[in-house]
Amino acid sequence: MIRNILLLSVTTIAFTCLTLNCNAQEQTQGDSDMVHNGDSVKVDYKLTVDDEVIDSSEGREPLEVTLGQGQLIPGFEKELIGMHKGEKKSFTLTPDDGYGQVNNEAFAEIPRDKLDPSLNPEVGMILSVGSPDGTTHRAKIHEVTEENIVLDFNHPLAGKTLNFDVEIVEIEEAE
Repeated sequence: MIRNILLLSVTTIAFTCLTLNCNAQEQTQGDSDMVHNGDSVKVDYKLTVDDEVIDSSEGREPLEVTLGQGQLIPGFEKELIGMHKGEKKSFTLTPDDGYGQVNNEAFAEIPRDKLDPSLNPEVGMILSVGSPDGTTHRAKIHEVTEENIVLDFNHPLAGKTLNFDVEIVEIEEAE
């Protein structure tokens, strides 16, 4: 009798494991239309900040990226993981999940006489600034005085809350 109970238990456990394994296989196969890390995806999107549209794929090709390669801000990528083809989603990213907080060390004061004399610097103007190593950086004029200008090298969206509307257009699974 004990042997029959043990056989029944073993059979039940084997059946349960087999059933769970089948469900796991079905779930994996059914997830081919779900975004995973490493997948290449095409995404239609709209980015708004303070109710102003900052960027959008409307009228253009969808954004095409491979997740996990640092092509996107981490918060945006995290929101795409688990979405399905055709799914639409709206989400908000804080500065910490977006382009970071404003870094006070990313401001530099330079004498006005270092600028091209024909340039009339104004607050908000974007300049291309060369560095000693030969790279070029974009900076926004933050302040203008008689003798100096203050340049802001922060990303233009640093410190901003980002609102996205996205739709997954296509998913190409990682190999």
